[in-house]
Amino acid sequence: MFLANEVTAGQLAGDVAPAVLCSVEHDDWHVVGFEYIDGRPANLAPGSADLDRIGDTLDTLSGLPAGDTRPLQLRWANSNHWRNAAERAPESVSGWDIERMCEWSARAPELVNGNTLLHTDLHHDQFLITDDRVYVIDWAFPGAGAPWVDAAFLSLRLTGSGYTHAEAYQWARRRKGWAATDTDTLAESVTAWAVYVAGLWSWFAVQDGVLAFAEYRANLVRSYAAWCLRELV
Repeated sequence: MFLANEVTAGQLAGDVAPAVLCSVEHDDWHVVGFEYIDGRPANLAPGSADLDRIGDTLDTLSGLPAGDTRPLQLRWANSNHWRNAAERAPESVSGWDIERMCEWSARAPELVNGNTLLHTDLHHDQFLITDDRVYVIDWAFPGAGAPWVDAAFLSLRLTGSGYTHAEAYQWARRRKGWAATDTDTLAESVTAWAVYVAGLWSWFAVQDGVLAFAEYRANLVRSYAAWCLRELV
């Protein structure tokens, strides 16, 4: 499934993604060949020159149609991750109003709905920077959704690279996908998105247990969600 996603979404992304050179299925095997890109991961630290180029790339992505890609709205139909985490490991979400978080999470699927091609897992390693291009790789979890969603995911990663929550949010607001969104609903939409992802990644961390990166990621997005709830709504 993941390789099939890579092929389909990579083709929809056009020049933003490395070209798919071949895709062969035989029995239980699926072999995919991609264009080789001699690039490096992105530097997301404050002051990095990569951010302007990455911003331009996100602007391009926010204008790409999703085709028949599965809607993120359907993928996010389950909004009970906060409750599941609280039941499995109460200490992991201690201090959070679980019922309120579930209410916010339940609003997210409709608010992220749209027809734009989404990557949904953007971080520094998902970019390959060359002298003249920025490529987006690893299209295993694409979705169809609102044009602001990928910039929101990257703004979250900026908070893990030295940006304050306010700085990361303002960076994302300068992207075309956010500028094209109704400003009356944007703050609500981003907050619902952050709360949903916080619940989802908290649940992943509970399941993954000893994996340190899962707990780090959950703490990162819970902090972002707390800021959104305090400052945006």
